[in-house]
Amino acid sequence: MPDPTPHESVQGAAASALGGFLADTDARRAAIEVRTFDTSEDANRAIDQGELPNGSVFVVDSERIVGFVVIICPAALTEERGPFPHLPGPGRDYMDGDYMDSVVVAEREARARGFLLRDEDAQDRIRSMRRLRNESAARIGTRLDAARIVRAHEVREGDLILADYPETEAGASRDAEFFDTAYTARPSAPCGECRECHTDQLSIADVPNGRVRYVVLDFDPTDGCDIWLRNAPVLIVPAADVTGPGDADWTTALSRLMVAVAYLNEHAPPTAEGQAAAALRIRTDLRRIDQQHGAARP
Repeated sequence: MPDPTPHESVQGAAASALGGFLADTDARRAAIEVRTFDTSEDANRAIDQGELPNGSVFVVDSERIVGFVVIICPAALTEERGPFPHLPGPGRDYMDGDYMDSVVVAEREARARGFLLRDEDAQDRIRSMRRLRNESAARIGTRLDAARIVRAHEVREGDLILADYPETEAGASRDAEFFDTAYTARPSAPCGECRECHTDQLSIADVPNGRVRYVVLDFDPTDGCDIWLRNAPVLIVPAADVTGPGDADWTTALSRLMVAVAYLNEHAPPTAEGQAAAALRIRTDLRRIDQQHGAARP
């Protein structure tokens, strides 16, 4: 076998050195401790008591906060910071880059949850949310392209409820308002006894035929009935196309997917052509439903 040329030897040596450098970087970042807390008070207490070492990362999901520890002091990298201070400049430049690995790990944790990072500009955030949307959709294994609009009384057990379509002025297009967390339908009639059944808006218990005019798509012992006007349009993924296992990881991925979808709908809406196509699809679906089930309004 002929000896490699000098160029090939140099190129091979450079590739080997780069591989070693990347492996070292990955090992350093994998060794950084990441701790999650229920509240920012819990995180602050742990940092004050020295439970989190220098450079470790803390996450407070309930407050959408991610940060890291600088010696014994916390610093938030997310837009939401709670009681923690922001750094005076970009995190990756802080202390001449001494905390680069911690910042990268913290950024990953924030992006994985759909939390907005303070250092990101608008386009960076949009790209992050698109990645989160795609990764989360792949994780849950649910065919979101199978989403369709139905009337509330058409929703069936196991359908995944994504959004509603609030009333608009006559002739205006109705846009989907995605829920913070999609949920699985468990349809039933209103119980007539919970707080929701007795609100001023609905007063189901006092409305003749209330159990016919309204439907319940879910029930919670604490919050009561999830009440909908029976002909209200709702965006769902039919149960047959909800292929995720429904475990804790799947539920988390679904929640993150909804965060990304809601953000992108507001900050990176479809093109005019895409919006027109969506509006036409909505009108077509509603017309089909009206033809099958009668009045367009309850």
